[in-house]
Amino acid sequence: MIKQYFTELKLDDEVTLSEGLQQLVEEAESAFRSEFIEVTHIVKHDDQHYTVVVNIDFDLEDGDEEEGEEEEEEEEEEEEGEGGSKKEE
Repeated sequence: MIKQYFTELKLDDEVTLSEGLQQLVEEAESAFRSEFIEVTHIVKHDDQHYTVVVNIDFDLEDGDEEEGEEEEEEEEEEEEGEGGSKKEE
């Protein structure tokens, strides 16, 4: 599941925007335990203050979501198959 977050980024005089964004992404990976962080927008307020919009992909543990989706698809296919065979009879 992907969620969108807004955060403020304040740069020190010695830190570039790229370095600040890299640090922000690393902190988000650690805090949210996700390796899938996407910076989607950067809004500059002045030379040191930015609003950053990030998308974070949260995976369910042990692929629970994928297994559930596969089961639903199999059930739908079975229902379609049953419906099709009834029409043929």
